[in-house]
Amino acid sequence: MEDADHYSCEAFGKAGNFTVEVLSKSDGKLLLSIESPAWDFCFELVSPATVGVLAAFLRRYNGRAEFAELVIGSFCGAAVEIVKDDEFVDRLLLRALGGDRLVYFTMVGSATDDFVSAVLQTADEFGIE
Repeated sequence: MEDADHYSCEAFGKAGNFTVEVLSKSDGKLLLSIESPAWDFCFELVSPATVGVLAAFLRRYNGRAEFAELVIGSFCGAAVEIVKDDEFVDRLLLRALGGDRLVYFTMVGSATDDFVSAVLQTADEFGIE
């Protein structure tokens, strides 16, 4: 396994059923790993500052019926975005969209609260608020 990737956990947050980690790869790139009871998703972050930008986005838009979206990373060439729904105050979407690829995960109610709390803990541990 001479070309195997090595990962280190740089920051960690857990709330309810959500675990969020910032992982560093041996090549210096950062990944955001999200685990929930129904799905897991790991993708490359735009930059180290993205963790703080995501935390600020969630602080601003969570609990509001206002549309907003933010590109936070990439997955197999597709842009990964967090999308705040303007129809429901407690709904967030995590979406990877690009080319002929589309995947999205919906969080509603307590799942949204747990995800937001886990991200905020991760950003705090990562040293970015």
